[in-house]
Amino acid sequence: MKQLGLKPGDQVKLFFNGDRVSMTPVKEDDLIRGQVAIEGADRVTFAKLKAAFMEGVSNVKLKADYESGVKLVSDLRREISPLLFIGKPGSEYHTLVFPEVRVNYNELVVKLCELFSKITRRMET
Repeated sequence: MKQLGLKPGDQVKLFFNGDRVSMTPVKEDDLIRGQVAIEGADRVTFAKLKAAFMEGVSNVKLKADYESGVKLVSDLRREISPLLFIGKPGSEYHTLVFPEVRVNYNELVVKLCELFSKITRRMET
């Protein structure tokens, strides 16, 4: 553990090549399978998190200071209640989990049509 700079509670990746097991530390900014990364804690980040939820993403790595992350998640919970925030003070990486990802395809199609309509109007001008 000392050679790898590990302390109790740190996560590691284990690899088995048939003869031996090797271990490497998991860096805080490493993504797990199926996870997306979003940086910031502003209104754009808020919109990106809502879009991720609507697109069926269930796990997001958020890069933001802890206090801003907590505020962002508090605001987000007003619109997406099944939301889990895993973070710790002093860390700049936190995890958001949407345990019940549900996509309302009818609503998504309506929003996409509205978006395409706005884009088309802008292109005509």
